[in-house]
Amino acid sequence: MHYEVFLIDVDDTVLDFHRSALEALKRGFAACKLPYDERMAKEYASFNAELWKRLEVGEITRKYLMENRFHLFLEKMGFTDANGAKFNRAYLKKLSSNPYYIKGARRFLRKVGELGEIYFVTNGTSWIQQSRFNRCGLWEYARGTFISEDLGYDKPSPLFTEAVENGIGGFEKGKVLWIGDSLSSDILAAVEGGIDCVWFSGGKRLPEGAPQPTYIAESYADILKILGIK
Repeated sequence: MHYEVFLIDVDDTVLDFHRSALEALKRGFAACKLPYDERMAKEYASFNAELWKRLEVGEITRKYLMENRFHLFLEKMGFTDANGAKFNRAYLKKLSSNPYYIKGARRFLRKVGELGEIYFVTNGTSWIQQSRFNRCGLWEYARGTFISEDLGYDKPSPLFTEAVENGIGGFEKGKVLWIGDSLSSDILAAVEGGIDCVWFSGGKRLPEGAPQPTYIAESYADILKILGIK
């Protein structure tokens, strides 16, 4: 293939964010001495995803999300007297200290790195992402990392994409491939930016009306096959 630069999303593309978030959620409930069951995890996953979608389209700010997320969630769950700020501190401390690779991710990154330069592109809070990357050694696989809080813009904003383009010397769209699991952030950003992309679908079907990725891959093996790597 002709790609020389790879923009790779982090959470749920190479790191198992759901696993880390589940552990962090349990820590928050324990810190606040609140009862926890599996329903809480499902409710939170849906609630949190909706907040991030609102952030992506500019309906809310990152500051609002970070300061109000658990207050709103706990209220929704009926814990009206719970300390959302305490829950948030416990959650973030655990989240920042327990990253996990998705099975096969390190081999995948090594193989892609043999073809060209890898840059991580991630929506997230800078200190949390940096802590997680330090703990799992993620930096060693990439030439650079673009974190939305540092840039001041979140995927899929064209300003995020522009900052990435300006931050990579000799950036040529025709030689760049964007890889990510999120249709609403990674794939939309790539499509709107005129950059080829791979939707890391995990077996999900492309919804009607979704941005159209250049390629769809259910697994790392599928992506490597697209790139001509066994």
